[in-house]
Amino acid sequence: MWVRKVSSVGAIHATLRRRLDDLLDEEAETEVLSDEARAYLDGEDLDEDDKQHAEDEIAGLTVTSTDEQLQEEIDTLRDLVSLAEDLPVDSKAQKVRRFISQLLEEQPDEKLLLFTEYRDTLDYLLEYVQDEPWTDEILVIHGDVDKDERTRIEDEFNRGQSRLLFATDAASEGIDLQHSCHTMANYELPWNPNRLEQRIGRIHRYGQEEEVKVWNFLFDDTRESEIFEMLQTKVEEIRSQLGNTADVLGILDDIDVDSLIMESIENDEPPSATKEELEEMIEERQRTLEEWYERSLVDTSTFDAESRRQIQEVVDESEDVYGSEGDIRGFFERAVEAFGGEFENRGTNLYQAELPDGINSPGQDATFGPFTFDRDFAMDHEDITYLAPDTDVLQRLMARVLEDERGEVGLKLLPFVDTPGITYNYRVAFEDGTGDVIREETIPVFVDAAQEDAQQALGERVVEGDSVAAKPDIDDLRTVLDAQSGLRAAADRYVSVRVNEIKNHLQEKRYEETARELENLEEYAQAERERIESFIEEYERKADAGSDMDIAIRGQQERLEQLEHRIETRREELRRREQIISLAPEVENYSLTLPL
Repeated sequence: MWVRKVSSVGAIHATLRRRLDDLLDEEAETEVLSDEARAYLDGEDLDEDDKQHAEDEIAGLTVTSTDEQLQEEIDTLRDLVSLAEDLPVDSKAQKVRRFISQLLEEQPDEKLLLFTEYRDTLDYLLEYVQDEPWTDEILVIHGDVDKDERTRIEDEFNRGQSRLLFATDAASEGIDLQHSCHTMANYELPWNPNRLEQRIGRIHRYGQEEEVKVWNFLFDDTRESEIFEMLQTKVEEIRSQLGNTADVLGILDDIDVDSLIMESIENDEPPSATKEELEEMIEERQRTLEEWYERSLVDTSTFDAESRRQIQEVVDESEDVYGSEGDIRGFFERAVEAFGGEFENRGTNLYQAELPDGINSPGQDATFGPFTFDRDFAMDHEDITYLAPDTDVLQRLMARVLEDERGEVGLKLLPFVDTPGITYNYRVAFEDGTGDVIREETIPVFVDAAQEDAQQALGERVVEGDSVAAKPDIDDLRTVLDAQSGLRAAADRYVSVRVNEIKNHLQEKRYEETARELENLEEYAQAERERIESFIEEYERKADAGSDMDIAIRGQQERLEQLEHRIETRREELRRREQIISLAPEVENYSLTLPL
Protein backbone atom coordinates (compact mmCIF):
# COMPACT_ATOMS: atom_id res chain seq x y z
CA MET A 1 0.00 0.00 0.00
CA TRP A 2 2.92 2.35 0.68
CA VAL A 3 4.12 2.04 -2.92
CA ARG A 4 0.65 2.98 -4.14
CA LYS A 5 0.52 5.86 -1.69
CA VAL A 6 3.59 7.53 -3.14
CA SER A 7 2.45 6.76 -6.68
CA SER A 8 -0.91 8.51 -6.92
CA VAL A 9 -3.93 9.71 -4.99
CA GLY A 10 -6.13 7.63 -7.27
CA ALA A 11 -4.26 4.41 -6.51
CA ILE A 12 -4.32 4.80 -2.72
CA HIS A 13 -8.00 5.82 -2.74
CA ALA A 14 -8.93 2.72 -4.76
CA THR A 15 -6.85 0.48 -2.47
CA LEU A 16 -8.39 1.89 0.72
CA ARG A 17 -11.89 1.61 -0.72
CA ARG A 18 -11.29 -2.00 -1.82
CA ARG A 19 -9.94 -2.92 1.61
CA LEU A 20 -12.90 -1.33 3.36
CA ASP A 21 -15.41 -3.06 1.07
CA ASP A 22 -13.74 -6.43 1.64
CA LEU A 23 -13.83 -6.03 5.42
CA LEU A 24 -17.51 -5.13 5.29
CA ASP A 25 -18.16 -8.17 3.08
CA GLU A 26 -17.60 -11.19 5.31
CA GLU A 27 -17.65 -13.58 2.33
CA ALA A 28 -14.64 -11.79 0.82
CA GLU A 29 -12.42 -12.36 3.85
CA THR A 30 -9.23 -14.30 3.24
CA GLU A 31 -7.22 -16.21 5.81
CA VAL A 32 -4.75 -18.16 3.63
CA LEU A 33 -2.74 -16.48 0.86
CA SER A 34 -1.92 -18.04 -2.50
CA ASP A 35 1.65 -18.53 -3.72
CA GLU A 36 1.30 -15.45 -5.98
CA ALA A 37 0.20 -13.25 -3.06
CA ARG A 38 3.06 -14.50 -0.89
CA ALA A 39 5.51 -13.85 -3.72
CA TYR A 40 4.14 -10.31 -4.03
CA LEU A 41 4.64 -9.72 -0.30
CA ASP A 42 8.20 -11.09 -0.65
CA GLY A 43 8.93 -8.40 -3.22
CA GLU A 44 8.86 -10.44 -6.42
CA ASP A 45 8.20 -8.46 -9.61
CA LEU A 46 4.93 -10.01 -10.87
CA ASP A 47 3.26 -9.28 -14.18
CA GLU A 48 0.23 -7.00 -14.24
CA ASP A 49 -2.50 -9.67 -13.96
CA ASP A 50 -0.75 -11.62 -11.17
CA LYS A 51 -0.01 -8.40 -9.29
CA GLN A 52 -3.66 -7.27 -9.47
CA HIS A 53 -4.90 -10.67 -8.26
CA ALA A 54 -2.36 -10.67 -5.43
CA GLU A 55 -3.37 -7.17 -4.31
CA ASP A 56 -7.07 -8.04 -4.42
CA GLU A 57 -6.37 -11.13 -2.34
CA ILE A 58 -4.26 -9.25 0.20
CA ALA A 59 -6.95 -6.56 0.44
CA GLY A 60 -9.34 -9.22 1.76
CA LEU A 61 -6.85 -10.71 4.24
CA THR A 62 -8.16 -10.81 7.82
CA VAL A 63 -5.42 -10.05 10.35
CA THR A 64 -7.53 -8.92 13.33
CA SER A 65 -8.24 -11.41 16.10
CA THR A 66 -11.30 -9.79 17.77
CA ASP A 67 -14.47 -8.02 16.67
CA GLU A 68 -13.29 -4.87 18.42
CA GLN A 69 -10.05 -4.82 16.42
CA LEU A 70 -11.99 -5.43 13.21
CA GLN A 71 -14.35 -2.54 13.95
CA GLU A 72 -11.40 -0.31 14.80
CA GLU A 73 -9.78 -1.04 11.42
CA ILE A 74 -13.09 -0.40 9.61
CA ASP A 75 -13.50 2.96 11.37
CA THR A 76 -9.91 3.92 10.51
CA LEU A 77 -10.40 2.96 6.88
CA ARG A 78 -13.58 5.00 6.65
CA ASP A 79 -11.70 8.03 7.96
CA LEU A 80 -8.86 7.50 5.48
CA VAL A 81 -11.25 7.03 2.53
CA SER A 82 -13.05 10.20 3.54
CA LEU A 83 -9.77 12.11 3.74
CA ALA A 84 -8.70 10.81 0.31
CA GLU A 85 -12.05 11.84 -1.21
CA ASP A 86 -11.80 15.31 0.32
CA LEU A 87 -8.34 16.10 -1.04
CA PRO A 88 -8.92 19.28 -3.06
CA VAL A 89 -6.01 18.89 -5.49
CA ASP A 90 -3.99 16.03 -6.90
CA SER A 91 -0.86 17.97 -7.82
CA LYS A 92 0.70 15.17 -9.89
CA ALA A 93 -2.48 14.68 -11.96
CA GLN A 94 -2.70 18.45 -12.42
CA LYS A 95 0.86 18.62 -13.71
CA VAL A 96 0.32 15.75 -16.12
CA ARG A 97 -2.87 17.33 -17.45
CA ARG A 98 -1.10 20.67 -18.01
CA PHE A 99 1.88 18.88 -19.55
CA ILE A 100 -0.31 17.09 -22.11
CA SER A 101 -2.32 20.21 -22.97
CA GLN A 102 0.83 22.27 -23.47
CA LEU A 103 2.52 19.53 -25.51
CA LEU A 104 -0.42 19.16 -27.91
CA GLU A 105 -0.91 22.90 -28.20
CA GLU A 106 2.73 23.71 -28.91
CA GLN A 107 3.43 20.60 -31.01
CA PRO A 108 0.12 19.48 -32.57
CA ASP A 109 1.79 16.70 -34.57
CA GLU A 110 3.37 15.17 -31.46
CA LYS A 111 2.25 11.86 -29.98
CA LEU A 112 2.65 10.79 -26.35
CA LEU A 113 2.95 7.37 -24.68
CA LEU A 114 2.03 7.54 -20.96
CA PHE A 115 2.55 4.70 -18.47
CA THR A 116 0.97 4.08 -15.07
CA GLU A 117 1.96 1.33 -12.68
CA TYR A 118 -1.55 0.40 -11.63
CA ARG A 119 -4.87 -0.12 -13.38
CA ASP A 120 -6.55 1.90 -10.60
CA THR A 121 -4.34 4.87 -11.43
CA LEU A 122 -5.06 4.50 -15.14
CA ASP A 123 -8.82 4.56 -14.51
CA TYR A 124 -8.44 7.51 -12.13
CA LEU A 125 -6.38 9.48 -14.64
CA LEU A 126 -8.84 8.82 -17.47
CA GLU A 127 -11.66 10.13 -15.30
CA TYR A 128 -9.58 13.13 -14.21
CA VAL A 129 -8.98 14.33 -17.80
CA GLN A 130 -12.39 13.39 -19.22
CA ASP A 131 -13.38 17.03 -19.81
CA GLU A 132 -10.24 17.92 -21.75
CA PRO A 133 -10.67 18.61 -25.49
CA TRP A 134 -8.12 15.90 -26.32
CA THR A 135 -9.70 13.14 -24.23
CA ASP A 136 -11.31 11.50 -27.29
CA GLU A 137 -7.82 10.96 -28.72
CA ILE A 138 -6.75 8.71 -25.84
CA LEU A 139 -6.14 5.04 -26.64
CA VAL A 140 -5.84 2.64 -23.69
CA ILE A 141 -3.95 -0.64 -23.16
CA HIS A 142 -4.05 -2.66 -19.92
CA GLY A 143 -4.02 -6.31 -18.90
CA ASP A 144 -7.63 -6.96 -19.92
CA VAL A 145 -7.12 -5.77 -23.51
CA ASP A 146 -6.86 -8.84 -25.73
CA LYS A 147 -4.26 -9.41 -28.45
CA ASP A 148 -6.46 -8.43 -31.39
CA GLU A 149 -7.56 -5.19 -29.73
CA ARG A 150 -3.93 -4.39 -28.79
CA THR A 151 -2.96 -4.82 -32.45
CA ARG A 152 -5.78 -2.51 -33.54
CA ILE A 153 -4.77 0.11 -30.95
CA GLU A 154 -1.10 -0.12 -31.95
CA ASP A 155 -2.05 0.39 -35.61
CA GLU A 156 -4.35 3.33 -34.79
CA PHE A 157 -1.65 5.03 -32.70
CA ASN A 158 1.01 4.46 -35.36
CA ARG A 159 -1.07 5.34 -38.42
CA GLY A 160 -4.21 7.11 -37.24
CA GLN A 161 -5.02 10.51 -35.78
CA SER A 162 -5.04 9.56 -32.08
CA ARG A 163 -2.13 11.31 -30.39
CA LEU A 164 -2.27 9.77 -26.90
CA LEU A 165 -1.72 6.21 -25.64
CA PHE A 166 -2.28 5.61 -21.90
CA ALA A 167 -1.08 2.19 -20.71
CA THR A 168 -0.02 -0.01 -17.84
CA ASP A 169 3.01 -2.27 -18.16
CA ALA A 170 0.88 -4.61 -20.28
CA ALA A 171 2.07 -2.38 -23.16
CA SER A 172 5.74 -2.44 -22.16
CA GLU A 173 6.43 -5.48 -24.37
CA GLY A 174 5.31 -6.63 -27.78
CA ILE A 175 4.37 -3.32 -29.41
CA ASP A 176 6.53 -1.11 -31.62
CA LEU A 177 5.88 2.63 -31.62
CA GLN A 178 9.26 4.01 -32.72
CA HIS A 179 8.02 5.20 -36.11
CA SER A 180 5.21 7.38 -34.72
CA CYS A 181 6.28 8.52 -31.25
CA HIS A 182 9.39 9.72 -29.46
CA THR A 183 7.93 11.21 -26.27
CA MET A 184 7.04 9.16 -23.18
CA ALA A 185 5.76 10.07 -19.71
CA ASN A 186 5.85 7.89 -16.60
CA TYR A 187 3.01 8.89 -14.28
CA GLU A 188 4.17 6.14 -11.91
CA LEU A 189 7.61 4.56 -11.94
CA PRO A 190 8.51 0.90 -11.38
CA TRP A 191 11.25 0.24 -8.85
CA ASN A 192 12.77 -2.38 -11.16
CA PRO A 193 14.88 -0.54 -13.78
CA ASN A 194 14.44 -3.49 -16.15
CA ARG A 195 10.76 -2.68 -16.44
CA LEU A 196 11.54 0.99 -17.01
CA GLU A 197 13.91 -0.02 -19.82
CA GLN A 198 11.15 -2.17 -21.32
CA ARG A 199 8.79 0.80 -21.32
CA ILE A 200 11.34 3.05 -23.01
CA GLY A 201 12.07 0.25 -25.47
CA ARG A 202 8.64 0.74 -27.07
CA ILE A 203 9.90 3.96 -28.68
CA HIS A 204 13.70 3.81 -28.24
CA ARG A 205 14.56 1.06 -30.69
CA TYR A 206 15.84 0.47 -34.23
CA GLY A 207 14.04 2.75 -36.69
CA GLN A 208 13.61 5.69 -34.30
CA GLU A 209 14.74 8.82 -36.13
CA GLU A 210 14.05 11.40 -33.39
CA GLU A 211 15.61 12.11 -30.03
CA VAL A 212 13.64 10.13 -27.44
CA LYS A 213 12.33 12.23 -24.54
CA VAL A 214 11.16 10.65 -21.28
CA TRP A 215 9.34 12.62 -18.55
CA ASN A 216 9.10 11.12 -15.05
CA PHE A 217 6.50 12.54 -12.66
CA LEU A 218 7.44 12.25 -8.98
CA PHE A 219 6.27 13.86 -5.77
CA ASP A 220 9.01 16.17 -4.46
CA ASP A 221 10.79 15.41 -1.18
CA THR A 222 9.58 11.83 -0.88
CA ARG A 223 11.45 8.59 -0.38
CA GLU A 224 10.24 7.60 -3.84
CA SER A 225 11.85 10.55 -5.58
CA GLU A 226 15.13 10.38 -3.65
CA ILE A 227 15.58 6.64 -4.06
CA PHE A 228 14.56 6.62 -7.71
CA GLU A 229 17.00 9.40 -8.54
CA MET A 230 19.74 7.50 -6.72
CA LEU A 231 18.92 4.28 -8.60
CA GLN A 232 19.01 6.05 -11.96
CA THR A 233 22.29 7.75 -11.12
CA LYS A 234 23.90 4.48 -10.05
CA VAL A 235 22.68 2.63 -13.15
CA GLU A 236 24.12 5.31 -15.44
CA GLU A 237 27.42 5.34 -13.52
CA ILE A 238 27.82 1.57 -13.81
CA ARG A 239 26.66 1.55 -17.43
CA SER A 240 29.33 4.12 -18.32
CA GLN A 241 31.98 1.87 -16.73
CA LEU A 242 30.81 -1.55 -17.93
CA GLY A 243 28.85 -0.70 -21.06
CA ASN A 244 26.44 -3.66 -20.98
CA THR A 245 22.91 -2.47 -20.23
CA ALA A 246 21.50 -5.97 -19.65
CA ASP A 247 24.12 -6.92 -17.05
CA VAL A 248 23.95 -3.53 -15.34
CA LEU A 249 20.20 -3.88 -14.89
CA GLY A 250 20.70 -7.47 -13.75
CA ILE A 251 22.56 -6.12 -10.72
CA LEU A 252 19.21 -4.90 -9.35
CA ASP A 253 17.13 -7.97 -10.19
CA ASP A 254 17.21 -9.56 -6.74
CA ILE A 255 17.17 -6.34 -4.67
CA ASP A 256 13.76 -5.92 -3.01
CA VAL A 257 13.47 -2.13 -2.96
CA ASP A 258 9.87 -2.22 -1.65
CA SER A 259 10.86 -4.23 1.43
CA LEU A 260 13.82 -1.96 2.15
CA ILE A 261 11.55 1.10 2.07
CA MET A 262 8.89 -0.53 4.26
CA GLU A 263 11.52 -1.64 6.76
CA SER A 264 12.96 1.87 7.00
CA ILE A 265 9.46 3.32 7.54
CA GLU A 266 8.64 0.79 10.28
CA ASN A 267 11.96 1.55 12.00
CA ASP A 268 11.42 5.30 11.60
CA GLU A 269 14.66 5.65 9.65
CA PRO A 270 15.36 8.64 7.40
CA PRO A 271 15.42 8.18 3.59
CA SER A 272 19.21 8.56 3.66
CA ALA A 273 19.52 5.26 5.57
CA THR A 274 17.64 3.39 2.81
CA LYS A 275 19.76 5.07 0.15
CA GLU A 276 22.98 4.11 1.91
CA GLU A 277 21.87 0.48 2.28
CA LEU A 278 20.88 0.31 -1.37
CA GLU A 279 24.13 1.88 -2.55
CA GLU A 280 26.12 -0.63 -0.52
CA MET A 281 24.21 -3.58 -2.02
CA ILE A 282 24.60 -2.24 -5.57
CA GLU A 283 28.31 -1.56 -5.18
CA GLU A 284 28.87 -5.08 -3.85
CA ARG A 285 27.16 -6.57 -6.91
CA GLN A 286 29.10 -4.21 -9.18
CA ARG A 287 32.40 -5.47 -7.77
CA THR A 288 31.30 -9.08 -8.33
CA LEU A 289 30.29 -8.33 -11.93
CA GLU A 290 33.58 -6.55 -12.68
CA GLU A 291 35.56 -9.52 -11.33
CA TRP A 292 33.54 -11.89 -13.53
CA TYR A 293 34.22 -9.73 -16.59
CA GLU A 294 37.94 -9.80 -15.89
CA ARG A 295 37.95 -13.60 -15.63
CA SER A 296 35.77 -14.22 -18.68
CA LEU A 297 37.24 -11.51 -20.96
CA VAL A 298 33.72 -10.69 -22.16
CA ASP A 299 33.14 -7.62 -24.32
CA THR A 300 30.46 -6.01 -22.13
CA SER A 301 29.28 -3.56 -24.76
CA THR A 302 28.25 -6.22 -27.28
CA PHE A 303 24.54 -6.65 -26.50
CA ASP A 304 21.96 -4.72 -24.54
CA ALA A 305 18.65 -6.13 -23.31
CA GLU A 306 16.75 -5.21 -26.48
CA SER A 307 19.45 -6.72 -28.69
CA ARG A 308 19.30 -9.96 -26.74
CA ARG A 309 15.52 -10.06 -27.12
CA GLN A 310 15.83 -9.58 -30.87
CA ILE A 311 18.53 -12.26 -31.09
CA GLN A 312 16.26 -14.69 -29.25
CA GLU A 313 13.47 -13.94 -31.72
CA VAL A 314 15.84 -14.80 -34.58
CA VAL A 315 16.80 -18.06 -32.85
CA ASP A 316 13.14 -18.96 -32.29
CA GLU A 317 12.28 -18.28 -35.93
CA SER A 318 15.39 -19.85 -37.48
CA GLU A 319 13.86 -23.29 -37.93
CA ASP A 320 10.95 -21.80 -39.85
CA VAL A 321 13.38 -19.99 -42.15
CA TYR A 322 16.06 -22.67 -42.70
CA GLY A 323 14.18 -25.86 -41.88
CA SER A 324 14.91 -28.46 -39.24
CA GLU A 325 18.22 -30.20 -38.59
CA GLY A 326 17.05 -33.06 -40.82
CA ASP A 327 16.11 -30.66 -43.63
CA ILE A 328 19.55 -29.03 -43.57
CA ARG A 329 21.32 -32.40 -43.51
CA GLY A 330 19.22 -33.68 -46.45
CA PHE A 331 19.88 -30.55 -48.50
CA PHE A 332 23.63 -30.61 -47.80
CA GLU A 333 23.97 -34.28 -48.73
CA ARG A 334 21.98 -34.05 -51.99
CA ALA A 335 23.61 -30.76 -53.06
CA VAL A 336 27.17 -31.99 -52.42
CA GLU A 337 26.58 -35.17 -54.42
CA ALA A 338 24.70 -33.32 -57.20
CA PHE A 339 27.75 -31.15 -57.87
CA GLY A 340 30.21 -34.08 -57.88
CA GLY A 341 31.26 -34.23 -54.22
CA GLU A 342 30.96 -37.04 -51.67
CA PHE A 343 29.06 -37.25 -48.40
CA GLU A 344 29.97 -39.84 -45.76
CA ASN A 345 28.37 -40.82 -42.42
CA ARG A 346 31.19 -41.34 -39.88
CA GLY A 347 29.04 -42.28 -36.88
CA THR A 348 26.10 -41.07 -34.81
CA ASN A 349 25.62 -37.34 -35.59
CA LEU A 350 29.07 -37.30 -37.25
CA TYR A 351 29.83 -36.71 -40.95
CA GLN A 352 32.62 -35.95 -43.43
CA ALA A 353 32.44 -34.62 -46.99
CA GLU A 354 34.59 -34.17 -50.07
CA LEU A 355 33.39 -30.79 -51.27
CA PRO A 356 32.85 -29.93 -54.96
CA ASP A 357 35.17 -27.35 -56.54
CA GLY A 358 34.44 -23.79 -55.45
CA ILE A 359 32.53 -24.74 -52.31
CA ASN A 360 35.43 -25.02 -49.88
CA SER A 361 37.22 -21.89 -48.64
CA PRO A 362 40.11 -20.62 -50.81
CA GLY A 363 43.36 -22.38 -49.91
CA GLN A 364 41.65 -25.13 -47.91
CA ASP A 365 41.56 -28.84 -48.65
CA ALA A 366 38.44 -30.29 -50.29
CA THR A 367 37.97 -32.61 -47.31
CA PHE A 368 35.49 -31.02 -44.89
CA GLY A 369 34.94 -32.44 -41.42
CA PRO A 370 34.39 -34.09 -39.17
CA PHE A 371 31.22 -32.07 -38.68
CA THR A 372 27.72 -32.39 -37.25
CA PHE A 373 24.29 -30.87 -37.74
CA ASP A 374 23.46 -31.33 -34.03
CA ARG A 375 24.18 -28.20 -31.93
CA ASP A 376 24.23 -30.05 -28.59
CA PHE A 377 26.59 -32.71 -29.96
CA ALA A 378 28.99 -30.01 -31.15
CA MET A 379 28.85 -28.28 -27.75
CA ASP A 380 30.01 -31.52 -26.10
CA HIS A 381 32.82 -32.15 -28.62
CA GLU A 382 35.16 -29.19 -29.12
CA ASP A 383 36.96 -30.72 -32.15
CA ILE A 384 33.72 -31.21 -34.13
CA THR A 385 32.49 -28.45 -36.48
CA TYR A 386 28.84 -27.47 -36.14
CA LEU A 387 27.29 -26.93 -39.59
CA ALA A 388 24.89 -24.11 -38.73
CA PRO A 389 22.59 -22.54 -41.36
CA ASP A 390 24.89 -19.51 -41.69
CA THR A 391 28.13 -21.52 -42.06
CA ASP A 392 30.17 -20.28 -45.05
CA VAL A 393 30.27 -23.75 -46.65
CA LEU A 394 26.50 -24.14 -46.49
CA GLN A 395 25.90 -20.59 -47.72
CA ARG A 396 28.18 -21.12 -50.74
CA LEU A 397 26.42 -24.40 -51.50
CA MET A 398 23.02 -22.68 -51.35
CA ALA A 399 24.27 -19.93 -53.67
CA ARG A 400 25.54 -22.55 -56.17
CA VAL A 401 22.15 -24.30 -56.19
CA LEU A 402 20.30 -21.02 -56.78
CA GLU A 403 22.67 -20.01 -59.59
CA ASP A 404 22.57 -23.42 -61.28
CA GLU A 405 19.64 -24.46 -63.44
CA ARG A 406 19.15 -27.36 -61.06
CA GLY A 407 17.89 -24.77 -58.55
CA GLU A 408 15.15 -23.73 -60.97
CA VAL A 409 14.04 -27.09 -62.34
CA GLY A 410 13.13 -30.15 -60.32
CA LEU A 411 11.67 -33.62 -60.85
CA LYS A 412 9.19 -35.39 -58.58
CA LEU A 413 7.64 -38.86 -58.77
CA LEU A 414 4.46 -38.88 -56.67
CA PRO A 415 1.88 -41.62 -55.98
CA PHE A 416 -1.11 -39.24 -55.93
CA VAL A 417 -0.43 -37.78 -59.42
CA ASP A 418 -2.43 -39.55 -62.13
CA THR A 419 -1.07 -37.87 -65.26
CA PRO A 420 2.31 -36.27 -66.05
CA GLY A 421 2.56 -32.51 -65.92
CA ILE A 422 4.54 -29.54 -64.60
CA THR A 423 4.17 -27.70 -61.30
CA TYR A 424 5.06 -23.98 -61.47
CA ASN A 425 5.77 -21.86 -58.40
CA TYR A 426 4.64 -18.27 -59.04
CA ARG A 427 5.58 -15.37 -56.78
CA VAL A 428 2.77 -12.79 -56.71
CA ALA A 429 2.84 -9.47 -54.89
CA PHE A 430 0.56 -6.48 -54.39
CA GLU A 431 1.38 -2.87 -53.49
CA ASP A 432 -0.73 0.10 -52.52
CA GLY A 433 -0.35 3.55 -54.02
CA THR A 434 2.32 4.50 -51.47
CA GLY A 435 4.61 1.68 -52.64
CA ASP A 436 4.13 -0.48 -49.55
CA VAL A 437 3.90 -4.21 -50.25
CA ILE A 438 0.62 -5.27 -48.66
CA ARG A 439 0.64 -8.94 -49.66
CA GLU A 440 3.15 -11.36 -51.11
CA GLU A 441 2.73 -15.08 -51.57
CA THR A 442 3.66 -18.11 -53.65
CA ILE A 443 1.02 -19.81 -55.81
CA PRO A 444 1.94 -23.35 -56.90
CA VAL A 445 0.05 -24.48 -60.03
CA PHE A 446 0.04 -28.02 -61.45
CA VAL A 447 -0.88 -28.34 -65.16
CA ASP A 448 -1.41 -31.84 -66.60
CA ALA A 449 -0.03 -32.55 -70.06
CA ALA A 450 -3.17 -34.26 -71.36
CA GLN A 451 -5.88 -31.65 -70.71
CA GLU A 452 -3.74 -28.58 -69.81
CA ASP A 453 -5.94 -28.26 -66.72
CA ALA A 454 -4.37 -25.91 -64.12
CA GLN A 455 -4.95 -26.76 -60.42
CA GLN A 456 -3.64 -24.88 -57.40
CA ALA A 457 -4.75 -27.44 -54.78
CA LEU A 458 -2.83 -30.24 -56.50
CA GLY A 459 0.11 -27.89 -56.97
CA GLU A 460 0.22 -27.34 -53.20
CA ARG A 461 0.21 -31.10 -52.62
CA VAL A 462 3.09 -31.50 -55.08
CA VAL A 463 5.16 -28.87 -53.27
CA GLU A 464 4.56 -30.52 -49.88
CA GLY A 465 4.95 -34.11 -51.11
CA ASP A 466 8.18 -36.11 -50.91
CA SER A 467 9.37 -37.59 -54.19
CA VAL A 468 9.66 -41.38 -54.40
CA ALA A 469 13.15 -42.64 -55.23
CA ALA A 470 12.54 -44.43 -58.55
CA LYS A 471 13.45 -44.20 -62.23
CA PRO A 472 11.08 -41.89 -64.16
CA ASP A 473 9.19 -43.24 -67.17
CA ILE A 474 10.92 -41.94 -70.30
CA ASP A 475 7.67 -41.61 -72.27
CA ASP A 476 6.05 -39.52 -69.46
CA LEU A 477 9.13 -37.32 -69.33
CA ARG A 478 9.11 -36.81 -73.12
CA THR A 479 5.38 -36.00 -73.07
CA VAL A 480 5.90 -33.27 -70.48
CA LEU A 481 8.89 -31.72 -72.23
CA ASP A 482 7.09 -31.66 -75.60
CA ALA A 483 4.06 -29.91 -74.05
CA GLN A 484 6.07 -27.45 -71.97
CA SER A 485 5.14 -24.23 -73.80
CA GLY A 486 1.40 -25.01 -73.75
CA LEU A 487 1.53 -25.95 -70.06
CA ARG A 488 3.28 -22.69 -69.20
CA ALA A 489 0.63 -20.70 -71.10
CA ALA A 490 -2.16 -22.51 -69.23
CA ALA A 491 -0.44 -21.82 -65.92
CA ASP A 492 -0.02 -18.12 -66.80
CA ARG A 493 -3.75 -17.84 -67.63
CA TYR A 494 -4.74 -19.48 -64.34
CA VAL A 495 -2.44 -17.27 -62.27
CA SER A 496 -3.70 -14.16 -64.05
CA VAL A 497 -7.27 -15.00 -62.97
CA ARG A 498 -6.14 -15.77 -59.39
CA VAL A 499 -4.21 -12.50 -59.20
CA ASN A 500 -7.31 -10.54 -60.24
CA GLU A 501 -9.41 -12.39 -57.66
CA ILE A 502 -6.93 -11.60 -54.90
CA LYS A 503 -6.61 -8.00 -56.07
CA ASN A 504 -10.41 -7.52 -56.04
CA HIS A 505 -10.59 -8.95 -52.52
CA LEU A 506 -7.78 -6.69 -51.33
CA GLN A 507 -9.37 -3.69 -53.07
CA GLU A 508 -12.75 -4.29 -51.43
CA LYS A 509 -11.14 -4.64 -48.02
CA ARG A 510 -9.01 -1.52 -48.56
CA TYR A 511 -12.09 0.49 -49.66
CA GLU A 512 -13.83 -0.41 -46.38
CA GLU A 513 -10.76 0.44 -44.28
CA THR A 514 -10.23 3.74 -46.08
CA ALA A 515 -13.88 4.73 -45.70
CA ARG A 516 -13.70 4.13 -41.95
CA GLU A 517 -10.45 6.06 -41.63
CA LEU A 518 -11.77 8.97 -43.70
CA GLU A 519 -14.90 9.10 -41.54
CA ASN A 520 -12.80 9.13 -38.38
CA LEU A 521 -10.52 11.75 -39.92
CA GLU A 522 -13.42 14.06 -40.75
CA GLU A 523 -14.88 13.68 -37.24
CA TYR A 524 -11.52 14.50 -35.71
CA ALA A 525 -10.99 17.46 -38.08
CA GLN A 526 -14.40 18.93 -37.28
CA ALA A 527 -13.86 18.59 -33.54
CA GLU A 528 -10.44 20.25 -33.79
CA ARG A 529 -11.82 23.06 -35.96
CA GLU A 530 -14.57 23.77 -33.46
CA ARG A 531 -12.09 23.73 -30.58
CA ILE A 532 -9.64 26.12 -32.27
CA GLU A 533 -12.44 28.37 -33.49
CA SER A 534 -13.81 28.56 -29.94
CA PHE A 535 -10.39 29.86 -28.81
CA ILE A 536 -10.43 32.44 -31.61
CA GLU A 537 -13.95 33.60 -30.67
CA GLU A 538 -12.97 33.91 -27.02
CA TYR A 539 -9.84 35.90 -27.87
CA GLU A 540 -11.83 38.15 -30.21
CA ARG A 541 -14.30 38.90 -27.37
CA LYS A 542 -11.37 39.82 -25.14
CA ALA A 543 -9.98 42.00 -27.93
CA ASP A 544 -13.33 43.78 -28.25
CA ALA A 545 -13.16 44.40 -24.51
CA GLY A 546 -9.82 46.17 -24.92
CA SER A 547 -7.22 43.40 -24.43
CA ASP A 548 -4.31 43.05 -26.86
CA MET A 549 -5.03 39.60 -28.33
CA ASP A 550 -3.46 39.98 -31.80
CA ILE A 551 -0.65 37.48 -31.19
CA ALA A 552 -2.97 34.93 -29.59
CA ILE A 553 -5.50 35.22 -32.43
CA ARG A 554 -2.81 34.86 -35.10
CA GLY A 555 -1.41 31.85 -33.28
CA GLN A 556 -4.77 30.08 -33.29
CA GLN A 557 -5.36 31.00 -36.94
CA GLU A 558 -1.98 29.48 -37.80
CA ARG A 559 -2.96 26.34 -35.86
CA LEU A 560 -6.16 26.18 -37.88
CA GLU A 561 -4.18 26.42 -41.13
CA GLN A 562 -1.77 23.74 -39.92
CA LEU A 563 -4.70 21.52 -39.04
CA GLU A 564 -6.21 21.85 -42.53
CA HIS A 565 -2.81 21.09 -44.06
CA ARG A 566 -2.40 17.97 -41.89
CA ILE A 567 -5.90 16.77 -42.69
CA GLU A 568 -5.44 17.25 -46.45
CA THR A 569 -2.06 15.48 -46.33
CA ARG A 570 -3.69 12.56 -44.52
CA ARG A 571 -6.56 12.46 -47.04
CA GLU A 572 -4.09 12.25 -49.92
CA GLU A 573 -2.19 9.46 -48.17
CA LEU A 574 -5.41 7.53 -47.62
CA ARG A 575 -6.36 7.97 -51.28
CA ARG A 576 -2.98 6.58 -52.33
CA ARG A 577 -3.29 3.68 -49.88
CA GLU A 578 -6.70 2.92 -51.37
CA GLN A 579 -5.10 2.05 -54.72
CA ILE A 580 -4.11 -1.62 -55.13
CA ILE A 581 -1.48 -2.51 -57.74
CA SER A 582 -0.65 -6.10 -58.72
CA LEU A 583 2.96 -6.71 -59.71
CA ALA A 584 3.71 -9.03 -62.62
CA PRO A 585 3.75 -12.68 -61.44
CA GLU A 586 7.14 -14.37 -61.71
CA VAL A 587 7.93 -18.09 -61.96
CA GLU A 588 10.46 -18.77 -59.21
CA ASN A 589 10.99 -22.43 -60.18
CA TYR A 590 9.16 -25.41 -61.60
CA SER A 591 9.10 -29.16 -61.20
CA LEU A 592 8.47 -31.88 -63.78
CA THR A 593 5.78 -33.90 -61.98
CA LEU A 594 5.31 -37.55 -62.94
CA PRO A 595 3.11 -40.41 -61.70
CA LEU A 596 4.63 -43.64 -60.44
